[in-house]
Amino acid sequence: MPAWVIDRYGNNSTLRFTKESMFPIIHYPNEVMIKVHASSLNPIDISMRNGYGAAALQVKRDPLHIKAAGSEFPLILGRDVSGVVMETGLDVSYFKPGDEVWAALPPWKQGTLAEFVVASANEVAHKPKVLSHSQAAALPYVALTTWSALVNNGGLRKDNCKGKRVLILGGSGGIGTFAIQLLKSWGAHVTTTCSESAFSLLKDLGADHTINYKTPGLQKELKELKIKGVHYRWAIFTPSGPTLDEITELVDKGKIRPVVEQIFSFSEVPKAFLKLEGGHARGKTVIDRSKDCL
Repeated sequence: MPAWVIDRYGNNSTLRFTKESMFPIIHYPNEVMIKVHASSLNPIDISMRNGYGAAALQVKRDPLHIKAAGSEFPLILGRDVSGVVMETGLDVSYFKPGDEVWAALPPWKQGTLAEFVVASANEVAHKPKVLSHSQAAALPYVALTTWSALVNNGGLRKDNCKGKRVLILGGSGGIGTFAIQLLKSWGAHVTTTCSESAFSLLKDLGADHTINYKTPGLQKELKELKIKGVHYRWAIFTPSGPTLDEITELVDKGKIRPVVEQIFSFSEVPKAFLKLEGGHARGKTVIDRSKDCL
């Protein structure tokens, strides 16, 4: 099947298009096969291309160390997917062929920069009805990462968020633009840092107060927020279909919308990687498979 793969870790030159990638197979009764209509890129895709976390991910793929070194290649990158269910395992009852779905796949699985991908049913949810596939593909990974940070680790929820003051550092990227909307839908007061050129975007998303991170008085302005008590917790992306169901409801109610900075065709995947590596994002970089017929 058509896919973008890497055969070794390294820079953007490692990306290779092939029409002979191995077709994914449903191995377990709780899996579904999805025809990819759109995907999007996240910083983890650049990190994985460069080899970050390779040893740890290989342990997850091959915990008994049965396979030879380099057995993960050719490796398909991409975590986000919006598409249509083509086939389901015997134990799957929540989805059927033809359903429009979205998901974010864990990094030890083959990715979504391909024509088809297989996912566990508990990683998948029905796509918001109000979004196209290219819009929907912008959300799952950043939404689930944000949810892990704010809900699973931060303890914030719809019923306890009203009136709380939250500071988001770097609000104009994929996670920041989602976090602002989620917190505002729950009634929080949101302050965010960004460049001045992003002020209007983040105000439009609901941010109550924007701070230019380039200003010489940044530390003074942050101190004036009078933050009481500081502690740190790590939050990592956690695949979850049930969480995506909750996000689907928020999107369909108009509480959250995707912020897409640029859409690339499937033939332009290397350009999309270079764009993401350039930084200073204003939302997400999306790959739309309907734009060409590679």
